[in-house]
Amino acid sequence: MGIDEVVAMPAMINILSKWVPVAERSRSLALVYSGMNRGSVTGLAFSPFLIQKFGWLSVFFSFGSLGTVWFAVWLNKAHSTPLEDPELRPQEKKLLVTKCVSKEPVKTIPWSLILSKPPVWALIVCLTSVTIGGHLFC
Repeated sequence: MGIDEVVAMPAMINILSKWVPVAERSRSLALVYSGMNRGSVTGLAFSPFLIQKFGWLSVFFSFGSLGTVWFAVWLNKAHSTPLEDPELRPQEKKLLVTKCVSKEPVKTIPWSLILSKPPVWALIVCLTSVTIGGHLFC
């Protein structure tokens, strides 16, 4: 990731915390983060076709154009909170505002409970391997 992309993940967590009910938050984060990888794989899959058909500059122009269109749509349609969205009906705003707030703030993080779960260790090993592999072999 480039230096300008470093805010992407924290920004996604922030916006999802305001738009997605607490009970559905982990599923939505998994969907968003997996979408980032799908985008990379799709881009890598289409790049050879673009290069062969239109030349290497076409990769930059196509993905740059798609990014510009996405940015324009995002500016017009995205809102920081449900309260700022003029297209939401009042019932939807009320539902999102009430369901997106945690009942009580977290006072202490139960690290021993978190670290005792096998899926957490599977993620740690997997992400560590990907990071080390990416730095050593790329």
